Amino acid sequence: MPNLRKKRTCGFFKWADEVDNVLDLQMLAIEKDTKISKLEYERDVLKDKVKKLKQTTTELEDQIAELAIENTEKFHAMELLDDVMDDVLGGDDSPYALFQSCIVV
Repeated sequence: MPNLRKKRTCGFFKWADEVDNVLDLQMLAIEKDTKISKLEYERDVLKDKVKKLKQTTTELEDQIAELAIENTEKFHAMELLDDVMDDVLGGDDSPYALFQSCIVV
């Protein structure tokens, strides 16, 4: 049986002459599209993670600010208490130290 499938090269379809199997090119294109889709998905996941981390950072900064305000208020209250105790005790700090250690604990 003669070979009915001969390669014809007319130069018009150079890409068809150089590539034996068009399916190989189609598979390469599909693989690249799949890889692009995966990378886009990973990018979207990372964007979501960044968004969540920024939100968490903002929440933590707010909590730190609230704690700083509370600590400042406590510090001013302790200073006021210290001034009152100095006036009451007349400079003897030993009972006050005991009292203050009970408050801190």
